[in-house]
Amino acid sequence: MSQTSGVKREVLERIADVDGYLDDIQRRMTKIGICSFSLSLEEPTLWSHYADEHRGVSLMYQFTEDFLTDQSNEIVGVSDVTYGENPLSNWFIENIPDQIQDDFYDHFTTELLKRVLVIKSADWSYEQEARIIRQRAGEFSVPNIYLKQVCFGLNTSDSDKKLIRKIIDSTGYSVDYCKIVKVESDFGIKAVEI
Repeated sequence: MSQTSGVKREVLERIADVDGYLDDIQRRMTKIGICSFSLSLEEPTLWSHYADEHRGVSLMYQFTEDFLTDQSNEIVGVSDVTYGENPLSNWFIENIPDQIQDDFYDHFTTELLKRVLVIKSADWSYEQEARIIRQRAGEFSVPNIYLKQVCFGLNTSDSDKKLIRKIIDSTGYSVDYCKIVKVESDFGIKAVEI
C-alpha cells in the first residue's frame, strides 16, 4: 500500500479491516475451477515441464464464443495471464475507488478473484498462458468438436502414438495430428503435420 495515498489508501485500509473479508476471498478461491492453456506449441520448456520430457502430447482446442458465453458452462471469465513484477499491486492502484458503495464488496471481490487467478511473475512469461475460469472446480466435459489437434512430443513412443490415435479416432473426434521435431538451432523445435 506504500504506492497509494490519500483517499485510495484509506479505502484499502478499510477493506483490510473488514472482519472475514480476506477469509471470504480465500474460501471463494478454493471453489473456483481453472483450466490453463498455453498459446505456444513450440516452447521447449513447456514440453519438458508439462509433457514428461517430451514423451507426452499437446492438445489444441479451439473454442467458439458461444461455448465460452453459454451460461450452462458456468464460465465466469476467459483471460490471458498477465505477467509482471507487481501485477496485483498495479491492479489495486488502478481499480480502488475513491469511496465504497453499497455493492462494492461483492463486485470488488469478484473482480479481485478474477485478477488473482490470471496473474503470474514475469519469470513465467514464456508460458504464454490463457485461462478459463469456472464458477466451480471439478470435472468438465468439453464437446469433441473443440479438440482440433493432437501433437506428439519429441520422445513420444511409437506405441503411445499408435494407442492415442486409435483411441481418438475411435471415439468420434476429427483432429489433425502433428509432431515436434528438432530444428537446426541448438534448442529449437517446431511442429510438423503428420
